[in-house]
Amino acid sequence: MIYKSIELMCSETELDKFVSELSSNYSVHKFEERYAGHLIDNPFDGQKDARYYILDVDNRTFVQPYLPFVQGYQKITTENVIKSIELHKAAIIDDLIFTQFAKKPEDHIFKLEQKNLNTMSALAGVYEEMLALKKELSQLSTKE
Repeated sequence: MIYKSIELMCSETELDKFVSELSSNYSVHKFEERYAGHLIDNPFDGQKDARYYILDVDNRTFVQPYLPFVQGYQKITTENVIKSIELHKAAIIDDLIFTQFAKKPEDHIFKLEQKNLNTMSALAGVYEEMLALKKELSQLSTKE
């Protein structure tokens, strides 16, 4: 199956099942709030509307103090946080999908090696038949 222009080694049903079983949650915080007992550094000093979020996807935790996927440092606010989290989560899920299911070059090499082995076996069989026919032909010509 093809997913975002990448060939995957799974069916659409398997992919849907994999994605549905991923756990995820998030929380949004002011920089004055501690996370796991630590203050998160605010790259937007003096801007009280700046936020950071914690995103957990399949037991992977991301502490995000600025907007991901944009050029430069842009602050997270209550207005843009949900869209940012959705984009971030989608990118993480895509990475998990590609890690789990994307065909790797070694998969193609293995298939080619198997094809080569089958071809060589077939050629060996044909060669043996040819030798047997030559032998038979030789025996017939010596009898005459």
